[in-house]
Amino acid sequence: MTIKNILFTFLCTLSSFSVFCQTAFVTSNNGYPWGSNTYATCMNNVFGVGSWDDLDFETVSPTVLFSASYTQIYLEGGDFNASELATFISTNQVLIENWVTNGGQLFINSAPNEGSNINIGFGGIMINYSGNSSFADCVVDAPNIASNCLITDSPTNVTGNFPICGTSYAHAYITGTNIEPILLNDATLNPVLAEISFGAGSVLIGGITSTNFHSPPTEAKLLYENILTNFSCSFCGPTYTVQTTCNLGDDNNFFVDIIVSDAGTDPMGYTISGAATSIINAVGTYSFGPFPNGTENFTITGVTETDCIKNISAVGDCTCQDDDMDGFSECEGDCDDNDPLVVPGGVEICGDGIDNNCDGIIDFIDVDGDTFNFCNGEDCDDTNADIFPGAPELCDGLDNDCDGIADSEIVVDAANPYIDTFDNAPIGSTSCGATSPDPNTTWTNNSPTGLTWTVDGNGTPSSSTGPIDDVTGGGLYIYAETSGSCNGGNDVYILESCPFDLSSLTGCTNLSFWYHAFGSGIGDFNFEYSIDGGTTWISIFNITSQVQNSSADPFIEFSTGIVGTPMITASTRFRFHYVSGNSFTGDFAFDQFSITGSNLDNVDNDMDGFSECDGDCDDSDPLIVPGGVEICGDGIDNNCDGIIDFIDVDGDTFNFCNGEDCDDTNADIFPGAPELCDGLDNDCDGIADSEIVVDAANPYIDTFDNAPIGSTSCGATSPDPNTTWTNNSPTGLTWTVDGNGTPSSSTGPIDDVTGGGLYIYAETSGSCNGGNDVYILESCPFDLSSLTGCTNLSFWYHAFGSGIGDFNFEYSIDGGTTWISVFNINTQIQNFNSSPFIEQVIPVSGTPMETANTRFRFNYVSGSNFRGDFAFDQFSITTNLGAIPSSSITIVQGGNTTLDAALTDATCSFVAWVTDPNDIAGTTISTDLTGTIVNPSETTTYFAVSDCDGVECINELVVTVTDSCSDNGTLIRID
Repeated sequence: MTIKNILFTFLCTLSSFSVFCQTAFVTSNNGYPWGSNTYATCMNNVFGVGSWDDLDFETVSPTVLFSASYTQIYLEGGDFNASELATFISTNQVLIENWVTNGGQLFINSAPNEGSNINIGFGGIMINYSGNSSFADCVVDAPNIASNCLITDSPTNVTGNFPICGTSYAHAYITGTNIEPILLNDATLNPVLAEISFGAGSVLIGGITSTNFHSPPTEAKLLYENILTNFSCSFCGPTYTVQTTCNLGDDNNFFVDIIVSDAGTDPMGYTISGAATSIINAVGTYSFGPFPNGTENFTITGVTETDCIKNISAVGDCTCQDDDMDGFSECEGDCDDNDPLVVPGGVEICGDGIDNNCDGIIDFIDVDGDTFNFCNGEDCDDTNADIFPGAPELCDGLDNDCDGIADSEIVVDAANPYIDTFDNAPIGSTSCGATSPDPNTTWTNNSPTGLTWTVDGNGTPSSSTGPIDDVTGGGLYIYAETSGSCNGGNDVYILESCPFDLSSLTGCTNLSFWYHAFGSGIGDFNFEYSIDGGTTWISIFNITSQVQNSSADPFIEFSTGIVGTPMITASTRFRFHYVSGNSFTGDFAFDQFSITGSNLDNVDNDMDGFSECDGDCDDSDPLIVPGGVEICGDGIDNNCDGIIDFIDVDGDTFNFCNGEDCDDTNADIFPGAPELCDGLDNDCDGIADSEIVVDAANPYIDTFDNAPIGSTSCGATSPDPNTTWTNNSPTGLTWTVDGNGTPSSSTGPIDDVTGGGLYIYAETSGSCNGGNDVYILESCPFDLSSLTGCTNLSFWYHAFGSGIGDFNFEYSIDGGTTWISVFNINTQIQNFNSSPFIEQVIPVSGTPMETANTRFRFNYVSGSNFRGDFAFDQFSITTNLGAIPSSSITIVQGGNTTLDAALTDATCSFVAWVTDPNDIAGTTISTDLTGTIVNPSETTTYFAVSDCDGVECINELVVTVTDSCSDNGTLIRID
């Protein structure tokens, strides 16, 4: 028999509720959500005016509310009452659950505009915020809401069909174990109204807004009242009325079945009465009819206060005349009403030449609608539309492609891990409506909205979203391309696995995958599992917004243990479920799915907080734990890092226990580390700041051509040129490196000394002080105590720019406490960027610099503008010749003395200097000046040195001593 147009509702007798079922409506004293009076209007229509109590969270007594005083309670926390609801539930959780366990009926609804997810308890039932739904549809076979999703307002019989829509039907969706969905967001399929049984009572949970946001308005109000009616009447009360209607033509028979699926604690003696009467003695179906055209009411009575009848429904038939008495008339599709063996939906008999099932095709059986004929042997299973010749073979235990072989579940245990890299997955389409191929035989695309998970490995097609590579580099990953939306956002991407047999897993087993969520439009991602063949899915991991900050950010691993969870079954399925946001920047990606197990014990035997599964390498000793304190010399791996008697606190890979690492608090100190000028023994050789030894066999030459280029911005610290030199500038600017001209025009050199290399310079356009910035580059200590013969120190400098400041080259022999300047520049020297560097040579032999601990520094104070880029290059200390025999010269007041010298090689040059600079003010060494000595008589010794790479080329030195110089001890070069 075919259902034509049967509507039903449950109606409560109001006077009975005032006696047996006391109802409370509780919300915040902020007022009804959205200022809507719909709540009070609907409560009055369903329960009767004055038959329910209007209470608020802030003043109600929870112990009175959750007691025998009330049998049904409605907690409403929509709009700006959500935080008050969440606080009320968390404060009274135990009281609420005990009340429901004892038979109470609870309705909790919240469409929040504040706060976050609300945990209502009952095993972790969540009202998830936010999850806006513009449309709602119903689960057709859900209990307690109108059959087949039709709405009626008896007696006017205003009817309408789902979906109920509006600007925002719901603000939240429901998740949790054992929930039974009733109304769904028809875009994401998330429940917005669900129900659970709990002890002797039940809980109805919703995320629905008030009806002024829904449409059509009349049907929306009727649906809300229908929900309240079923919430109340499905649970308790002495009287129920079941109403059915049939309105066809004159030739009809009208039958009604009353179905009782749960008759309560004591079903004996309940009465169904209407046109006929029947006693309910058990759960079952009670049939009535035939009736004439019209409406029939059936009343169920005999309920006591302690008994509750649940889940009562009515099924009615309106039929035409059935001539062959086979249960079908012509108007019901009987294609031969004279043959009782020919009926709609009957059994087609292959080969008899008759259309036995009235489907219009003779000798054709296609029960499952896959277009393949069972009669000619094409379809090997006509009960399943996914099974036919050439169908994709799935891991579902069925012979999908009719080749005679059925696949079984994927068995995973400690010896058989499952790892899926997706690196061989085929790349499919990202266009709306195009179906991408499944990644492999384990995973199937089940997306309902025309978009599917697909594959990439070099960045998703959309900019500003998705990863640029897979987890390991160079492979493929699975992702959702959201730029080709079918719905302007809110597209659903589902990748579902074959069943896994995990029933043999013991010990430690982890399920893991890696995910990437970069993009401002990231939507709602859930990783879910099912243990009932895909009927119900439970989320164990959720992402609702951007996690990474760029495409180049690495994937993040999600990992969870599964032994001891409901996932350990012989047929567990997993799925990646993503609902996209409303823009193209929502490309969620994942990679590297694995289930790996071991036989380690998951019990903490020594009660130290760690089991073998947690990494406890000795679960019999509570002093041995992962991350514990390693004790040197005891022969035990105390911290379970796999290495006995090994301590490496600073992570430099060197062992403190065996004395390798001389300082385990500093990762820059270990055997073989670069020795820095920092007062520390960096290389663990027992000597801090080892001096650089320079002698005739060990010259020191620094070209700076490998120095790292740093920042020239105020406050930015440039890296040191190398391990010999350290930037110690105090004002936030440091010497840095260039080779092609400094960034500022009209200052600095265009190349280094030799051409094509690098030089050190001070960039003055980024001043921190508007000029007068201090640039200091300080050397490590040099050991010059072993110098013999003639030793020169030299460097090349470039001072071009109208803003050149004050430069000094200085040395210190007391560890940097005191600095002595031996060369000064305080104005522009070169005239162009292209002017060559000038070499400055400073003799070392016979000076205070000949110590075992001499430091040098380039000290520059910038001028007041950006044209002050002072530069230097090619620092060296070299020993060239043995000492030229000295001459003692007696200087007589008013006289002069000369020494003659000549150069044997025109490319050579020499330097003359005073070795005893005491009390010689007014003394000049020159080649062309003569004069009268005005000082008292004294003896002064002179030396000469060649810079011809060690080849002595001076035969005779000409030195004239006069009184024209006021620089005490100044060394003057003579070319």
